[in-house]
Amino acid sequence: MVSSLKPHSWNTNSAIFVIVCFLQLSPVYADNDLHSPVPAVDCVINPNRVADVSSPVSGVVEQVLVQRSEQVRKGQVVAQLNADVERANVELAQYRADIRSEIELGKINVAFDASRIKRSRSLSQKQVIAVEDVDEDEREYSLSQQRLVQARELARVRQLELQRAREQLEQKTIRAPFDGFVIDTLKQPGEHVEEDAILRMAQLNPLVVEAIVPMEYFRDIELNMLAKVVPETLVNEQLNARVSIIDRIGDTASNTFGVRLELQNPHYRIPAGLKCTVKFLQNIASDTESGQESEQRQDVEQGGPQKVYYLVTTDQAESHQKTSELNSRLRAAGVTDPLTIDQGPHSGMILLGLFNSREKAEVQRKTLEDQGFKVSIMKGV
Repeated sequence: MVSSLKPHSWNTNSAIFVIVCFLQLSPVYADNDLHSPVPAVDCVINPNRVADVSSPVSGVVEQVLVQRSEQVRKGQVVAQLNADVERANVELAQYRADIRSEIELGKINVAFDASRIKRSRSLSQKQVIAVEDVDEDEREYSLSQQRLVQARELARVRQLELQRAREQLEQKTIRAPFDGFVIDTLKQPGEHVEEDAILRMAQLNPLVVEAIVPMEYFRDIELNMLAKVVPETLVNEQLNARVSIIDRIGDTASNTFGVRLELQNPHYRIPAGLKCTVKFLQNIASDTESGQESEQRQDVEQGGPQKVYYLVTTDQAESHQKTSELNSRLRAAGVTDPLTIDQGPHSGMILLGLFNSREKAEVQRKTLEDQGFKVSIMKGV
């Protein structure tokens, strides 16, 4: 905990107590919410998006650098078309762009003609040469200046041609359009492509949950509404999702409408293509009801007040190394006695404080977020 908040030091008993409570904790907006009147409905977990990755130009596949199920990052090279001609064009354009002789020649001619026109004017004033000769020298001087301008313009054109040649070469390199996984490779080296896809990709974070809901519950579902998703083959998993799209046009034949939910999947623990069941949760408080009033209402509905604890935690880290690095950052920022969870479903989280009121937990959370840490509040009874 942050030292300015008079932190509680974790002893053995309190640490064990917190861990036991933590196994029963949930985000304050989820498990303890009232269930919505909408019944549980069937759903399907799909990728956030699927894309057939192709080439903007035709050519022959030289390399496919990824395999099926391989994870790729946005901008990563996934395939390469034969680009011998384009590389030769870049080399030629580079050589042309490096030519400076025309500009240097123009500078020499301008300097020479400037000197000659100066002498001609001097001789003309002494009536040694005719006025027509001075006019001719002035014309040559003007032409020399324009030739220098033309040489510089040609140099700029050659730079643009070099840029175009590089862009044409880059088109032969196929890159991943987003972070995701390769579903399948559709072309092999040696095959010719025009508008054909070379490979297919899917984005798996976040996932989308597609549900079909009876039309009678249309007014009971709102955007950003929370829901519990239980995958068919992972019955022990209860996943938090949030409503992102509500179809405003229903299906007349079935008297249903579609709802899409967004399901975070940062560690890719949840595969796409699963059947599931979704249960929508009613918001913890209405627009006119405070969080404290909502908690009191829940206590009454649950048969009386219960002892409630609020725990401030970090987000779940991806690896033990990142957890250790975060622990060191917290200590450097003045957080004392951070408690790391090393096992169980909450492995990788760091416990930062246990409070008996939401207000105190919010103070802790805000203090840590002001220092750049991502933290959340968990609630247990």
